[in-house]
This record gives sequence, structure tokens and C-alpha cells, in this order.
Amino acid sequence: MQRDIVMMILTSSIKHYENFHIFLRLLMSTTDFQRFTKIYFLCNAISEEQLAILYSIKRKHSNIQVILEEDPGYVQVFKMENFVLKKHADAVIIKIDDDTYLTWGWLEKMLQAYEDHAGPTFGFLQPLIPINHMGVEILWDYFDEHYRKEFRAVITEEALKHIFPALQHWIWRKILDNSLVDNYLATINKNNRLHYYDHDYSMCSINFLLFDGNLTNAVYPFRFNDDQGNILGDENQVNIALKRHRFEGIVVKDCIVHHFCYNNAYLRLAGALCFNNILKHIEAFNASRAASCPQRRKMP
Repeated sequence: MQRDIVMMILTSSIKHYENFHIFLRLLMSTTDFQRFTKIYFLCNAISEEQLAILYSIKRKHSNIQVILEEDPGYVQVFKMENFVLKKHADAVIIKIDDDTYLTWGWLEKMLQAYEDHAGPTFGFLQPLIPINHMGVEILWDYFDEHYRKEFRAVITEEALKHIFPALQHWIWRKILDNSLVDNYLATINKNNRLHYYDHDYSMCSINFLLFDGNLTNAVYPFRFNDDQGNILGDENQVNIALKRHRFEGIVVKDCIVHHFCYNNAYLRLAGALCFNNILKHIEAFNASRAASCPQRRKMP
């Protein structure tokens, strides 16, 4: 791949420290930092302890830069994101939030998919993330087939639109207790491994997003407000650009990344789920995937 590859990681103090710890542990165990031209930690009002951890990582990798905005809020986030977009306007950028949990082989699969689909209409790539809008969109039929009664008790069109806390909790229970990911992956083959963004229906969540200069040039700079002065989120601006330019969006269904939850469910899930159990589950999954591909076992 000829283009620069850049990763920007948005981190804040909103979520529990354990969540931050799991994110970093999985990031470092699954990711070859040398593949990136630059890695930015965009830190919005994080704790001194979090910042110290990030600087300890930075000292080991010359391509890492830590950017800190001490005041919380969208304005500060947009300033940091716009800095990266301006500096790397033509790069392949992977944007990740610090409540996503990476799995083995994620980077290789994403970059290969980009090489396969890059072009003038390319918009974005995502892995399958069970708890985000497109993840639920993709898994809907599987849930309805395998867990119809209980699924229909928690899902409605309104619940899909807002990804209600009850639905997020239910999905995590299926991941941890019913081997949801392994069972779903068993249904995926080379003929059905891609899912395409529907410009009239889909909602692209940006807790994980791979994009290039096409989308960068369409959204830069992120605006702090709309014409009426209302806050306009970066996720809304991305979806507006995707629809306006009819860019192609693709989810790679055999590449799994987890998102802990949306803010509306954080208190419920942080109290109901054991972070250590989540970490053990994902690390066991990663070990089994690495063991199944011995020729690539040494690669993150």
C-alpha cells in the first residue's frame, strides 16, 4: 500500500478506567504499530493516570503523538480531529474510540479490504461491531432466526434507531454466554462476507472507521454547529457526507471488533457486566483465531 496509514484514537475519562485498560491491552496485543505512519491519541479531559499510561506507550514508539485537550466537549474533540485530517488529507485513516475492543487479525483484514475496494467512490470500511447501528442491522436476521422470542422482546424499530440499553445488554449476554461471535462467523463465507451501506436506511457509527481522502475532503473541517447554532456531531456530519456523495460503505463481516456500549447504556452495562470476563472472553477468542492460522501466528 503506497498511502500513509494513520490511526487516531479518541480517548476520554467518560468511561470506566477498566474499559480504558481493556482497550489498550487489546490494542497492543493485536496491532503492529510499525504499520502506521503516525498514531495519534486524541485525549479529551482524561485523568492524569490515563495520560501517564499513554506517555509510557509513546516512549516506546517513535510514531505516536499524544494530543491533550483538558476541557471536555465536542469543540475540543473537533479541534483534535480536524488537526489530524488537515495534516493527513490524503492518508488512509483509521479512527477508533477507546471503548472498542480489537480482535486478532483486524488490521490485516481491514487493509486488505481497502486495497480491494479503494477508488473514487470509496467512503469507508468497518469491521462487524455487534453493538453499533450497522452491526445490529447486519445481525438482525441472525438474531431473529436463532433467538426470535427473546430478540423480539427487546427489539423494535425505535430500539434499532437508538440502540437502547436493554438491547446492548442483551447482545453482550449473547456474546459472553452463547458464543454469538463464533456461531455467527460459522455462517460467513467468501460470498457473503461483505455488507454495504444503504444510503436510504443505514446509519454509520464512527466508533471504528477506516476512510481515505474521499471522505476526509468531504467532511473537513468538522463544523462545531449547524446553520441554526445547534451542535452537529461528527457522526452526523460523516453520514451526511456519505449520503450526499453516494460514497460506498462496506462492513467486513468476518472481521470482528467489539464496542462496549453507547453512553446511554454505560451505567447499566458497567454495573451488570464484569470487565474481566469480557477481557478473558476476547483474549480466548484471539488465541483460538491465531492458533487456527499458524503461518500468521506471530503477526498481530
